[in-house]
Amino acid sequence: MPTDRKPIHKYPGVEPKEEDKYLPGFFVEVSFDKQIFKAEIRPFRKDVGYYTVLLDDIFIGHIHKSVEKWIDFIGSCTEIYQAIGEKIEEHNC
Repeated sequence: MPTDRKPIHKYPGVEPKEEDKYLPGFFVEVSFDKQIFKAEIRPFRKDVGYYTVLLDDIFIGHIHKSVEKWIDFIGSCTEIYQAIGEKIEEHNC
């Protein structure tokens, strides 16, 4: 007679969709190093204040505004983060 036992391995569950992590994104043009780049900005739904940044369809990082500067989650501060952060602030006004 079969008995009820817990499975050894957990069966795959339903992962949240990638779209469910983000609020609606927006696009901005960023001038940096004498070039103009198209940046896609996607705010996080769960971590308010963080933004995923894709620059010409290449992932750059997750950034947020610290006290005075835009930094990534490690704490790195670059000129491109500042330029993108300024565009985010303009968009949010």
